[in-house]
Amino acid sequence: MNLDAIAPIVEQIIKDVLSKTKYPYNGGIALKKASGDLIDYISVRPEKDGNTDVLMIYMVDYAQVVDEGRKKGAYVPVNAIMKWLQQKGINVRDDRGRLVKGQQKFRKKLQSSIAAKKALPIAYAISTSIKNKGIRPTHFMEESINRMLNNNKIDELLQNSAIEDLLNSVK
Repeated sequence: MNLDAIAPIVEQIIKDVLSKTKYPYNGGIALKKASGDLIDYISVRPEKDGNTDVLMIYMVDYAQVVDEGRKKGAYVPVNAIMKWLQQKGINVRDDRGRLVKGQQKFRKKLQSSIAAKKALPIAYAISTSIKNKGIRPTHFMEESINRMLNNNKIDELLQNSAIEDLLNSVK
């Protein structure tokens, strides 16, 4: 079976679902996207597993947390939250309690905090909130699989491949 034609379709379906995945947040709806690394680093490649052709889906390590969420009860590493704060450009307060406005000032404040190995209080607050409330799942893989099962192009490619395999086995 030639999975080379199916792999880019599957990859695009996953990326499309992720770029449109929304989740409820404090009475509103928000996109679940910070840096875009999850979408950028998705890769689907055809490979051999013994005598079987398979599609391997490669993603960043936190994809499972985005898909399945995170149960309450454990802190998130503060360094991961600091990175997320930087990617989101969330404003913080300076040493005098004033809001630090603007991306450049925030980056300087965040970088100086990281250099001093001193996490910002907001990172601890977010980690505590995740510990107490958890993170809601997106179920983007389930949605992607549903779209794959209903994709006419994939169906057509699989049918053509099955017919070719049948004809080749008769020869």
